[in-house]
Amino acid sequence: MNRLVSLRFICTNILSLMKLCWGICHRETITLILIRLFQAFIPSIQLIITKQLVDCVSYTFVHHNSFNQTFIFLGLQSLLLFVTQSIQLIERYNNSKMQYKIGYFIEEKIATKTSTIPLRYFDSGSFYDTLQRASSGQSQRIMELLNGPIQIIQNMITIITLLGVLLSFSYITGFIVLLLSIPPFIINNRIGSMRRNLLTVLIPISRKITYFLNLMKGRDVAKEVRVFQLQQFLLTKWKEQFNRQMELQCYSP
Repeated sequence: MNRLVSLRFICTNILSLMKLCWGICHRETITLILIRLFQAFIPSIQLIITKQLVDCVSYTFVHHNSFNQTFIFLGLQSLLLFVTQSIQLIERYNNSKMQYKIGYFIEEKIATKTSTIPLRYFDSGSFYDTLQRASSGQSQRIMELLNGPIQIIQNMITIITLLGVLLSFSYITGFIVLLLSIPPFIINNRIGSMRRNLLTVLIPISRKITYFLNLMKGRDVAKEVRVFQLQQFLLTKWKEQFNRQMELQCYSP
């Protein structure tokens, strides 16, 4: 029952995220989906061309024919490599553009909302943690969340098409590929959960690191820090939080 509730919650949030991205940058969203669909079929196309190339080379050496057909498949291999590299460049540019637009939209909403919040909330550490979670790298995390479901669909299409091609060659090979695709899915799902939990722990630590560092470097409180000899105290606190952050990051996936 809990898993069904969690699955429904995830699906609802993914749909909300898709609507948000569509409203902010629908052209870039369409471009991203089309690129991922194209990339989903690349491994199968590569496998088919490679098989045809190997068959042509073998047939040419056995029957002493010309290499004309072999050169055709070599040209197709080179063309596919060129197209793949070009698509990757377009994808990076498109993702950067999406991230910029999403970041601008979110920062504007946060700034507008924060300017209307009563001042008493700014004395709360939990409020600052929530504010930092909302504003720190949200555009990048939204891109990661958006890429997650699209990546799953892409991988499913890739696996299905590869299985179709491999089953036409050998049933045993197709079955082995299907088995080998299960462990990475389980591992990646586990790593994703661990990273999400780590982010929740790191946000308050990161806020404290920034706070202590600003106290040591800031001009507004420089006089008080020197009058009360707080330099070593602040430096010690900063080192503790920084080392804790490094320890958590080093032992995380």
